Amino acid sequence: MFPQNPEWITLACDEIYYSDDVEELYKEFEVIDFNEDLWTEGINTINERLFKDVAERFIDWIKKLKSTVYVITHDGTINNYRQILEERNLTRTDFLKETEWYKLIL
Repeated sequence: MFPQNPEWITLACDEIYYSDDVEELYKEFEVIDFNEDLWTEGINTINERLFKDVAERFIDWIKKLKSTVYVITHDGTINNYRQILEERNLTRTDFLKETEWYKLIL
């Protein structure tokens, strides 16, 4: 969802995967949990301020890894991360195109 708005309804493609399901499907990856209700309620249903807090903790976690990390997500979530990382406002016209990707070195 972009911008974040807890009053909006998510799309059918915004299916929530629970951490247990992700861990079972992708055993080779590490699943992180910030003790938020994101695994049951979803990241698209939280307000912009909470998203920023969670995203900043996630970014800090990535920096500590000192390795390549791939974040696979929807375009709205990508734009929300980009706003935080680039420290500028984006619009829906800034969405990545189909199969496009965004590279960032932290």
